[in-house]
Parts: sequence; C-alpha cells; structure tokens
Amino acid sequence: MAELSAADGAPSPEAPLDLVVNNGPPRPIRAVMREGDVLVAVDDLVAAGLRDFAGRREIVGGREHVSLVSLEPMIRYDVDERALALRVTAGVELLGTARLDLRPTQRPPGLEVRGDASGFLNYSVQLRSDLRSDQRTAGFAEAGASQGGRLLYSSGQLLPDGSAVRGLSSLTFDDVPGLRRLVTGDAFAGSGGLGGGVLLGGVSLVREYGLDPYFVHSPMPRLSGFTSTPSVLDVYVNGVLTRQVPLAAGGYDVTNLPVTTGAGNVQTVLRDAFGRTEVLNWQYYYTSGLLARGLSDYGYAVGFRRLGYGITSIDYGRPVFVGRHRFGLSDSLTLGGRLDGAEDLVSGGPSATIGLPVGSLDLEVAGSAQSGSLGAAASAGYSFVSRRFSAGALVRVMSDAYAHAGLRPQDDRARLQSSLFAGAPITSRVSVGVTWARSDLRDAGLSDAVTARTDLLLAPGLMLGLSGSRSRTPGRAPALDAFATLSWSFAPMSMADVSVQAGDSGHTVSAGAQRG
Repeated sequence: MAELSAADGAPSPEAPLDLVVNNGPPRPIRAVMREGDVLVAVDDLVAAGLRDFAGRREIVGGREHVSLVSLEPMIRYDVDERALALRVTAGVELLGTARLDLRPTQRPPGLEVRGDASGFLNYSVQLRSDLRSDQRTAGFAEAGASQGGRLLYSSGQLLPDGSAVRGLSSLTFDDVPGLRRLVTGDAFAGSGGLGGGVLLGGVSLVREYGLDPYFVHSPMPRLSGFTSTPSVLDVYVNGVLTRQVPLAAGGYDVTNLPVTTGAGNVQTVLRDAFGRTEVLNWQYYYTSGLLARGLSDYGYAVGFRRLGYGITSIDYGRPVFVGRHRFGLSDSLTLGGRLDGAEDLVSGGPSATIGLPVGSLDLEVAGSAQSGSLGAAASAGYSFVSRRFSAGALVRVMSDAYAHAGLRPQDDRARLQSSLFAGAPITSRVSVGVTWARSDLRDAGLSDAVTARTDLLLAPGLMLGLSGSRSRTPGRAPALDAFATLSWSFAPMSMADVSVQAGDSGHTVSAGAQRG
C-alpha cells in the first residue's frame, strides 16, 4: 500500500478498493485506511449517489475526504479484504433524488446558436385549370437576408390577371435566450377567440417558444418514487416502450414524459437489483393549450391597419392596438386576458383554459365600447382527443353592438354560434368525422350545416377525401352537396390534385399542380 500524509502529518495507508453503495455497481476508488476508520473522497461518495452528508472532513493528497465513522448511524460500512471492496449501506436521507428529463427531443450537448449571414429566395408557380373556364397562372415569391438574429423579409405575388402586388415586408429581431420576437413592418396580430385578428404595419412583440425547439412550455406528465437498490425503470406510453432508464438507489423525479396529445395511458415497470418488479398504471390527458406553471405567453402589436392585402401594395388605415397575455397559474389552469384599442374602440376581457381529467375547457368573456355603443360576448369550448376518438363543442354569444379590432358594431355577426365535431380513425389508412355548425346572424338570419367526411390513404403520397354536406342559408332552400378530392404528392415539394363538386350548389371539376 502507498503512504500518504494525513492532516496531522502521520502517514496513512491508501488502499485501492471497489466502492459499493446499497448493492449498486462497484466504483474503483482509493480509500485512506485508519485504525477503526476509513476516509473516502467526498466526490467519490457523491458520484456513488450520496447527497447532503456532513461528517468530519480533512484534506488528504489535495482532495477533501470524509470519515465514514463520523457518518454513523446514517451509514454502515464494511471492508471486504478478500474482494477488495468497501461496502456501504446508506440511509434514505443520504440517497438524494435523481432528476431525469424524458422530453421527446433532448437538447444536444454543446449546442451553439449562431447567426451567420445568409439569404434566401423562394418562389412558387401555380397553374390551375377549371374545365368550365380558362387556364389561370399565378405565382408567389419571397426573399430575405439575415444575420445575428435579424431578418429582413419581403414577399410579393403575381395575380391571375397579370398584375403584381407587394405582400408582407418586415424587419424581425429574435431574442433566442429570452424567447421573444420583435417585428417592425407588416405583421398579423390576433388577441384570442373573442378578439380581433388584424393585419397591420407597425411594431409587434410576441413570446415565441418556437425559437427554442427543445423548450417544453406545456405541462407534460411527471412521476416520482423511491428505490432502495439500483433499478431499471421502463416507461410505456399507450402500450409502447418509450424509455428504459437506469436508476441509482434513492429517490427519482421523472419529468416531461414523452406522451402524445390527448388522452392516453402511462405504465411504469420498476425492476430492482433483486429482480422484483413494481408496476404502476395511470391515465393522463395532455393538451398544448395549457402553459406550465409559471410560464407566460403574450403578444402586443401597435400600428396602422393594412387594407387591401393581396390587391394593393400600399394602403394603410387607422391606428390600432391588439394585445393578449396568458399565464400558467398551475399545470391545470392557465389564465389570460386581451385588449383591443383604436381611436374610438376599447374591447377586452379575461379568459381561462382548464385542464380536466378528461379533456380541456376554454372560457372567455369580453366587453366593448365603440362610438358610444356598448357590447358584450362570451364563449365556452370543450375538446377531447384520444387515439380512438375525438370530440368537441363550442358555444359563443355576442350582443348586437359587440366590437373588436376586426369587427365594427355595424358589421353582421352571429348572436349565437354553436358547433359540434366528432371523429375517429377506423384503420391506419381510413378516418371518419362529422361536424355540425349553426349560426344565428343578427342581419342575415339563421344558417347551419352538417358535414360528414372520410379520408383514405390509398398509397404513400396518394390521398382521397370524400365528404357530403347539407347546408341552409337565409332565403335559400336546403342544399345537398358532395365533394371528392384526390391529391398526389408525386415528388419533393410537388403536389397535384383533382377535385369534383356535385349538388344543389353547383357542379365543378378542377385540376391543379404546384411545385414549391
């Protein structure tokens, strides 16, 4: 054995041993042997899974060591001279908690976010022919240049009549660490279900979680537990093994379980060092509409309303403000609010998204004042999604004078709007769905529609959609119509389709192809 100097200057023998904590895997260490005591480097004990221990410390060979005798009775130890092993049995209070993140996409180690100078030019040319009219050609183009999180962008389009108009033009600043995006120029701003959606030229600031694709902003399921021996944890989501995680002895806290949207089942199987298994099952419901506790989502925009988009290149109207803000109060409750404002308009109100054991509920109320007219509105929506079945419902009411950034008191609106939907996959290639919607318009009157649809995957890239509907509009008899669309993705970024409509609303056949 080698000789080392202890704190008091006396030589202390050092022994190469395998450190075994709670029957875990052996770890080679060099322990300092004393009469009736053993000193082990603190970082060796930490690497073996021990946490939050004190004990008598001293520096040996430039490393901090702790006396195992001073840690009794929280630990017991034994030196196995024949196996050259130091066996330690630690109490629960010293084992700590392993924290594991099982998010589906992990951040690569050493990832560097760069903003090198770059540029792009994209274009699309569309040729569409209707068998009862002339062939029409249209096109779209966009160009941009970026450096260091700044993007200068502009777009334009060629209309079927041959005229060209400007699309959107903007300068964007991305703050990746702060997950914020500032846009100066043209941008679309929306403030929620009862708020307005408006295209404006001005300045907008939004929370943009998409800047970090590895950041999880919705509350994903988590689990925690304890194991007294090194174990293996198998995680099954909807019957499929998604992760197999080795665990050291102690507590474990597993976050961001890789679940799918909607309702499902998680099963965990814990196998300890003795081969014993512990199986747990529970149901979950995951929705991206909720924010995790403490996170926020917002968007604020101020500028001049863009008019005649797609028809004229430069036409701006009155100034307008559109704002929204949501905050994750808990993993099952997200609260928010919205505000629209203009020269003679104020519109806003609170909202809430509630995660239920089965499904999610969205609630919103609002009030408005414009040109001396007061209005009110309310909305309630429920949705449920699972692998085998999906359904939802929405009810929305508006007073005759309710207004927001995209709706004036004199505009027609649905006093009562309601809808239902349900859908289910029949096989991996066939899905069906049905929707019903009804609107009681203030000026135009009552309208409703029922639509049944099925989608069939005939072959990779070849999809057939079939639907039938019965609709009623004010002043017209009920109409029965059938639709069929065959779409074919025949090459990368290339698509062709043929559509047929037949029924009381008319008969049309059209075909088109486009390449991005």
